[in-house]
Amino acid sequence: AKYPEQFAGFKEGSCKDVGYTVADGQKTITIPVWGKTFTIDLFKQQSESVASGAAADVAIYKVGYPVAGECGQGSVDSAVAKYPEQFAGFKEGSCKDVGYTVADGQKTITIPVWGKTFTIDLFKQQSESVASGAAADVAIYKVGYPVAGECGQGSVDSAVAKYPEQF
Repeated sequence: AKYPEQFAGFKEGSCKDVGYTVADGQKTITIPVWGKTFTIDLFKQQSESVASGAAADVAIYKVGYPVAGECGQGSVDSAVAKYPEQFAGFKEGSCKDVGYTVADGQKTITIPVWGKTFTIDLFKQQSESVASGAAADVAIYKVGYPVAGECGQGSVDSAVAKYPEQF
């Protein structure tokens, strides 16, 4: 991923590596000149009140929900995380922990009975051709892009990573 790193200030790795751990949705951008769209997962730093002992957000995930064959992941207040884990089969952690590493958009659902909406980030597994040695995705991130004060992270195919990174 040398081109996004060299020309656009991205770094290989994840936002978590630099302290941005709270998922905050996604943003789709269009790469100038190339014209391809790229979905970036947004992360923010934990608020000071959380760092000082107040309730923190916890990442939870569930394979096969809300889309069959994919993994849904979101953040909930730690004070209520036990409910989706106990009643809906969610687990604490991220989709990446169970092999779902390729971002695939978001889906907003309505929680039954409670009536609140919840946005879930969707992830899919790498294709078999990638797993067997074909070009793999490379994770890249950039603090302050595309939203000031947050960290944007995405995956690009290593075979074409030079193009969006160059521009």
